[in-house]
Amino acid sequence: MDTSLYTFDIQKDLVLRLRKVVEVLRDDDTVEPDSVEFPGLAALCQHLVQYVDHRDKLVRLYTISACMELFAVYAPDAPWSTEETLEIFRQTIRQLANLAHTTSPSNPHYADYARILDLLAQVKIGVILVELTKEEECKGEALPVLADLFRTLLQSVRTEHPPEIAEMIQTTICGCFEEFHDGIMLPIPLIDELLVCIGQGPRVLVVNPQKAAANL
Repeated sequence: MDTSLYTFDIQKDLVLRLRKVVEVLRDDDTVEPDSVEFPGLAALCQHLVQYVDHRDKLVRLYTISACMELFAVYAPDAPWSTEETLEIFRQTIRQLANLAHTTSPSNPHYADYARILDLLAQVKIGVILVELTKEEECKGEALPVLADLFRTLLQSVRTEHPPEIAEMIQTTICGCFEEFHDGIMLPIPLIDELLVCIGQGPRVLVVNPQKAAANL
């Protein structure tokens, strides 16, 4: 038996199952934590973690899509440990980096990346990272991940993108800023990302430059 075909079938089946999970989480408004209608939700959260760094790119994409939907379901808390949450965010950042060459709704997976970004903006999922930066025991790991998220968002937006992409990026970043003493006291690594963005000129997004300048 050709084992490569067997492996392909397994991965194809996994992708289809993950897509179905994403569709249910996205479209069913009755999904709630600890609900009798969805008793396996906590188990699903733990099961997804094993696929975050899967070798197949579609498995990684739909795993992160499902995790973002679950962040929205469990908001404002995260249903994973700190280490697992940080790893999910690292892979989320890698997925969002694809926006740099996915500029049109007609491009493959544009809708998936836009949905991830929309959840970051509207549910303020990035605030989970902000809160982790305030915890002494994990600040050293969380702050670089948050700075990487800012860098990726600021450098991935293009003038060819529909306007809502820039708007969601702005909402995401400003939502995080507001959690740092209403944007008055920002960690140096985050200010550095803004300065790099401004220094690169108008080809990248400058978020609220007046407020950023006032905080320097």
